[in-house]
Amino acid sequence: MDILTDHWLSMAIKATEKINNREDSVNILVTTTQFIPSLAKILLYGYGNSFQIENIYSATKVGKFQIIFLNIKSIFIYTFKLNG
Repeated sequence: MDILTDHWLSMAIKATEKINNREDSVNILVTTTQFIPSLAKILLYGYGNSFQIENIYSATKVGKFQIIFLNIKSIFIYTFKLNG
C-alpha cells in the first residue's frame, strides 16, 4: 500500500514518531468514528507508538468537534501552565 500512495503512510508515521519523541510535544487524534474502530485502525496502520491512548478523542460521544477542541485546549493549557 505504501508504494501505491507514494509512501505517504511511512512518511506520516515518521513525522508522528518524531513529534511523539520530543519532550515538549504530543500527538492528538480527533476522529469522527467510534473509539474502538479508530484504535484498531491506528494499530493496523502502525501508529501505535505515535499516539497515547489518552490523547485519542472520538466525536461520536460528544457529537461536535467544537466541544472536543475546547476540552483538549483546556487540558493542555492547564498542563502547560503547570509545567511552563
